[in-house]
Amino acid sequence: MLTAGLLIPQKAALYHVIASSRNFYGVLSVVNVDENYLALRYGSTVHGFQYRDAQRARLATGYYGPASGANIVIRNWPQHPMRVGLVGLGVGTLAALAQFGDVFRFYEINPDVYKLSTGQQPFFTYLRDSPGRIEVILGDARLSLEREADRGDFQKFDVLVLDAFSSDAIPMHLLTREAFYVYAKHLRGPASVIAVHISNQTLDLGPVLAGIGRDFGFHALRVIPPLLPTSPFSQSDWILLSRDLASLSGDEILKRSEPFPAKTRPISWTDDYCDLLHVIRWED
Repeated sequence: MLTAGLLIPQKAALYHVIASSRNFYGVLSVVNVDENYLALRYGSTVHGFQYRDAQRARLATGYYGPASGANIVIRNWPQHPMRVGLVGLGVGTLAALAQFGDVFRFYEINPDVYKLSTGQQPFFTYLRDSPGRIEVILGDARLSLEREADRGDFQKFDVLVLDAFSSDAIPMHLLTREAFYVYAKHLRGPASVIAVHISNQTLDLGPVLAGIGRDFGFHALRVIPPLLPTSPFSQSDWILLSRDLASLSGDEILKRSEPFPAKTRPISWTDDYCDLLHVIRWED
């Protein structure tokens, strides 16, 4: 059995490409892994997967399992309907957590990613099967949110999930101080939570989020669920930010989190200056 669904084996006998597209953003591939699940691959990075059998098709897999930071926050949110913003669509996995009446609003820059989850016969069905109301805004997420704010269309998100940083080439403009000024305008209030997925093999983005927490006065926790070798969930690294400490004080959050920034030394990224050298994971 394959361990941790986002690890696709390199042996061609175990998977094959069933669809692909190429555009300005690169090459996307849908791969059928051992006739067990479909995965979305972008270059060498996998951006989500979904089981093919109906019994498990609505399971939140990969980086979004029940012990992940975003899953814990959304699943334990005290009031519904709730509004969730999501920067980065992937295969739409977190739509599985929506309840009836909830609004899950995805921002996705690559239209080909969205095409794989829409239409009469989508490869990935999380969006179609969700009981909540799903909205997808195509285009650069920050620019879309800035335009909405400029026209007074504040989204009032209870939770804002930022998940666009797993690849080697990250959109740094989504992690600057100016970007978080935009995000803050779209939060419902002090109790809202920003959940940032920072799993990355090349970059340690913890110092950047530590700087954001310091600059904005956010309370912060880090959630790194354990990797179970036979589970459909993957090792993930989440930073949870909120101006209201109570939003980060639930029993499950406290059980699965650790203090942040702890010993992490904060750095600040701005639109004028982003220093990648300080976040590269140098080999020993």
